[in-house]
Formats: sequence, structure tokens, C-alpha cells
Amino acid sequence: VRDAATRTQIRYAKDYGIVADGTTNDLSALNSLINRVSVDGGGVVLLPVGTVLVNGSVVAKSNVTIRGHGPTSILKLGVNVDGYGVVNIGAVSKVVLENFKIDCQRATLTQANSGIRGLAPGGYTDIFIHNVWVDAPSYAGILMLGDSTRGVITKGVKIFDCLVTDSGGHGIIGQDAVDDLVAAHHAADAVAQRQHHVAGEGGDVED
Repeated sequence: VRDAATRTQIRYAKDYGIVADGTTNDLSALNSLINRVSVDGGGVVLLPVGTVLVNGSVVAKSNVTIRGHGPTSILKLGVNVDGYGVVNIGAVSKVVLENFKIDCQRATLTQANSGIRGLAPGGYTDIFIHNVWVDAPSYAGILMLGDSTRGVITKGVKIFDCLVTDSGGHGIIGQDAVDDLVAAHHAADAVAQRQHHVAGEGGDVED
């Protein structure tokens, strides 16, 4: 399906094997769909209302928007991911994550995890994260890492209107030469709110 106004290709996740019943592991089907959309030139993966269980990390790909219907579209982590994110961003560009909730389950998944993680050494550009609620991460709600040696340039990260609750550590972090990072208009519980910070160059945080 294409959006009539923008001509953007929209793929409905449930049409591609994502069950979203909270018990079926949808990771392989979701990552396969994201990759397919990227290979086809980009577009939108539309998450359904429901709980998409992922026993591992969802991998963002260039030119792909992952979009939900708000907090009723949930990505729920089912296993420890050994310090990685429920959604991982590698050396990709033009990625949008918007309008869904991530349930990290830190009460039972005790390894350090983050809702969204930009992987070191960075190299990602033009990343837009909007209206994403990260609940119960063991380490951070959103963690964007770059390359402290500046051998790889990471830039153009925009994070707006996000919510982090029940964090075991931090709210939103950008560090190690993540340039041109803007994080604004967020809400967080008392623990996460105290631990928003940007440690890269050219970054700005506004709560």
C-alpha cells in the first residue's frame, strides 16, 4: 500500500507474519520485513495494535520508518540481549522510529539493556526518534554511541517527545562524538529524569 499524499510504501506488519499476541516470537518476521522494505528502496513498517514479542534485537535499516499506533503498539523484549538494545541502530541512514512503546522488562531481564541503542562506533546519520515510550530498561531508555576517536562520524540524531519510565540507570544518553544530536520535549520518571545527558559534541538536551 502507498500513502496517497507522499507515495511512501507502507507495509502492514500483520500481513507479513507478525502475530503480535504477546507470546509468539515475532523477531525473525519483523527483521525480515524491515530488511525487505530497505532493499526495496524504503518505506514504512506499520506495527499493529498489540504486543510484538521479540526474543532478541530488532535491527533498524536505512530508509525505513518503524511506526506504531501509539502506546498500544508494544515491542516487548523476551530475552536478555547482553547489553544491546531492543532496537539496534548500526551504520545506517534515514531511519525513523515513532509512535510505539518498548517494554524492556528489567524486573526479569537483568542484563544491561536499552530500549534503543545506537551501536558503537556509530556511523549512523539522519536518525529521527519521535513519541517512543521506553519502559523498564536495565541501563538506558535511549543510548546513542559514537566513536571517541572520531574515526567514524555520527550526526543528525533527533529525539523528540519521548518518555522513559522505570529505568534501572539512565534516561537518554548521547556520547563519544555523536555530533548534531538534539533531544527535546521529553518526560521521565524521577530516576531517569536526573540522568539525561549528552556527552558528544554539538549536542543539546531540552526536557
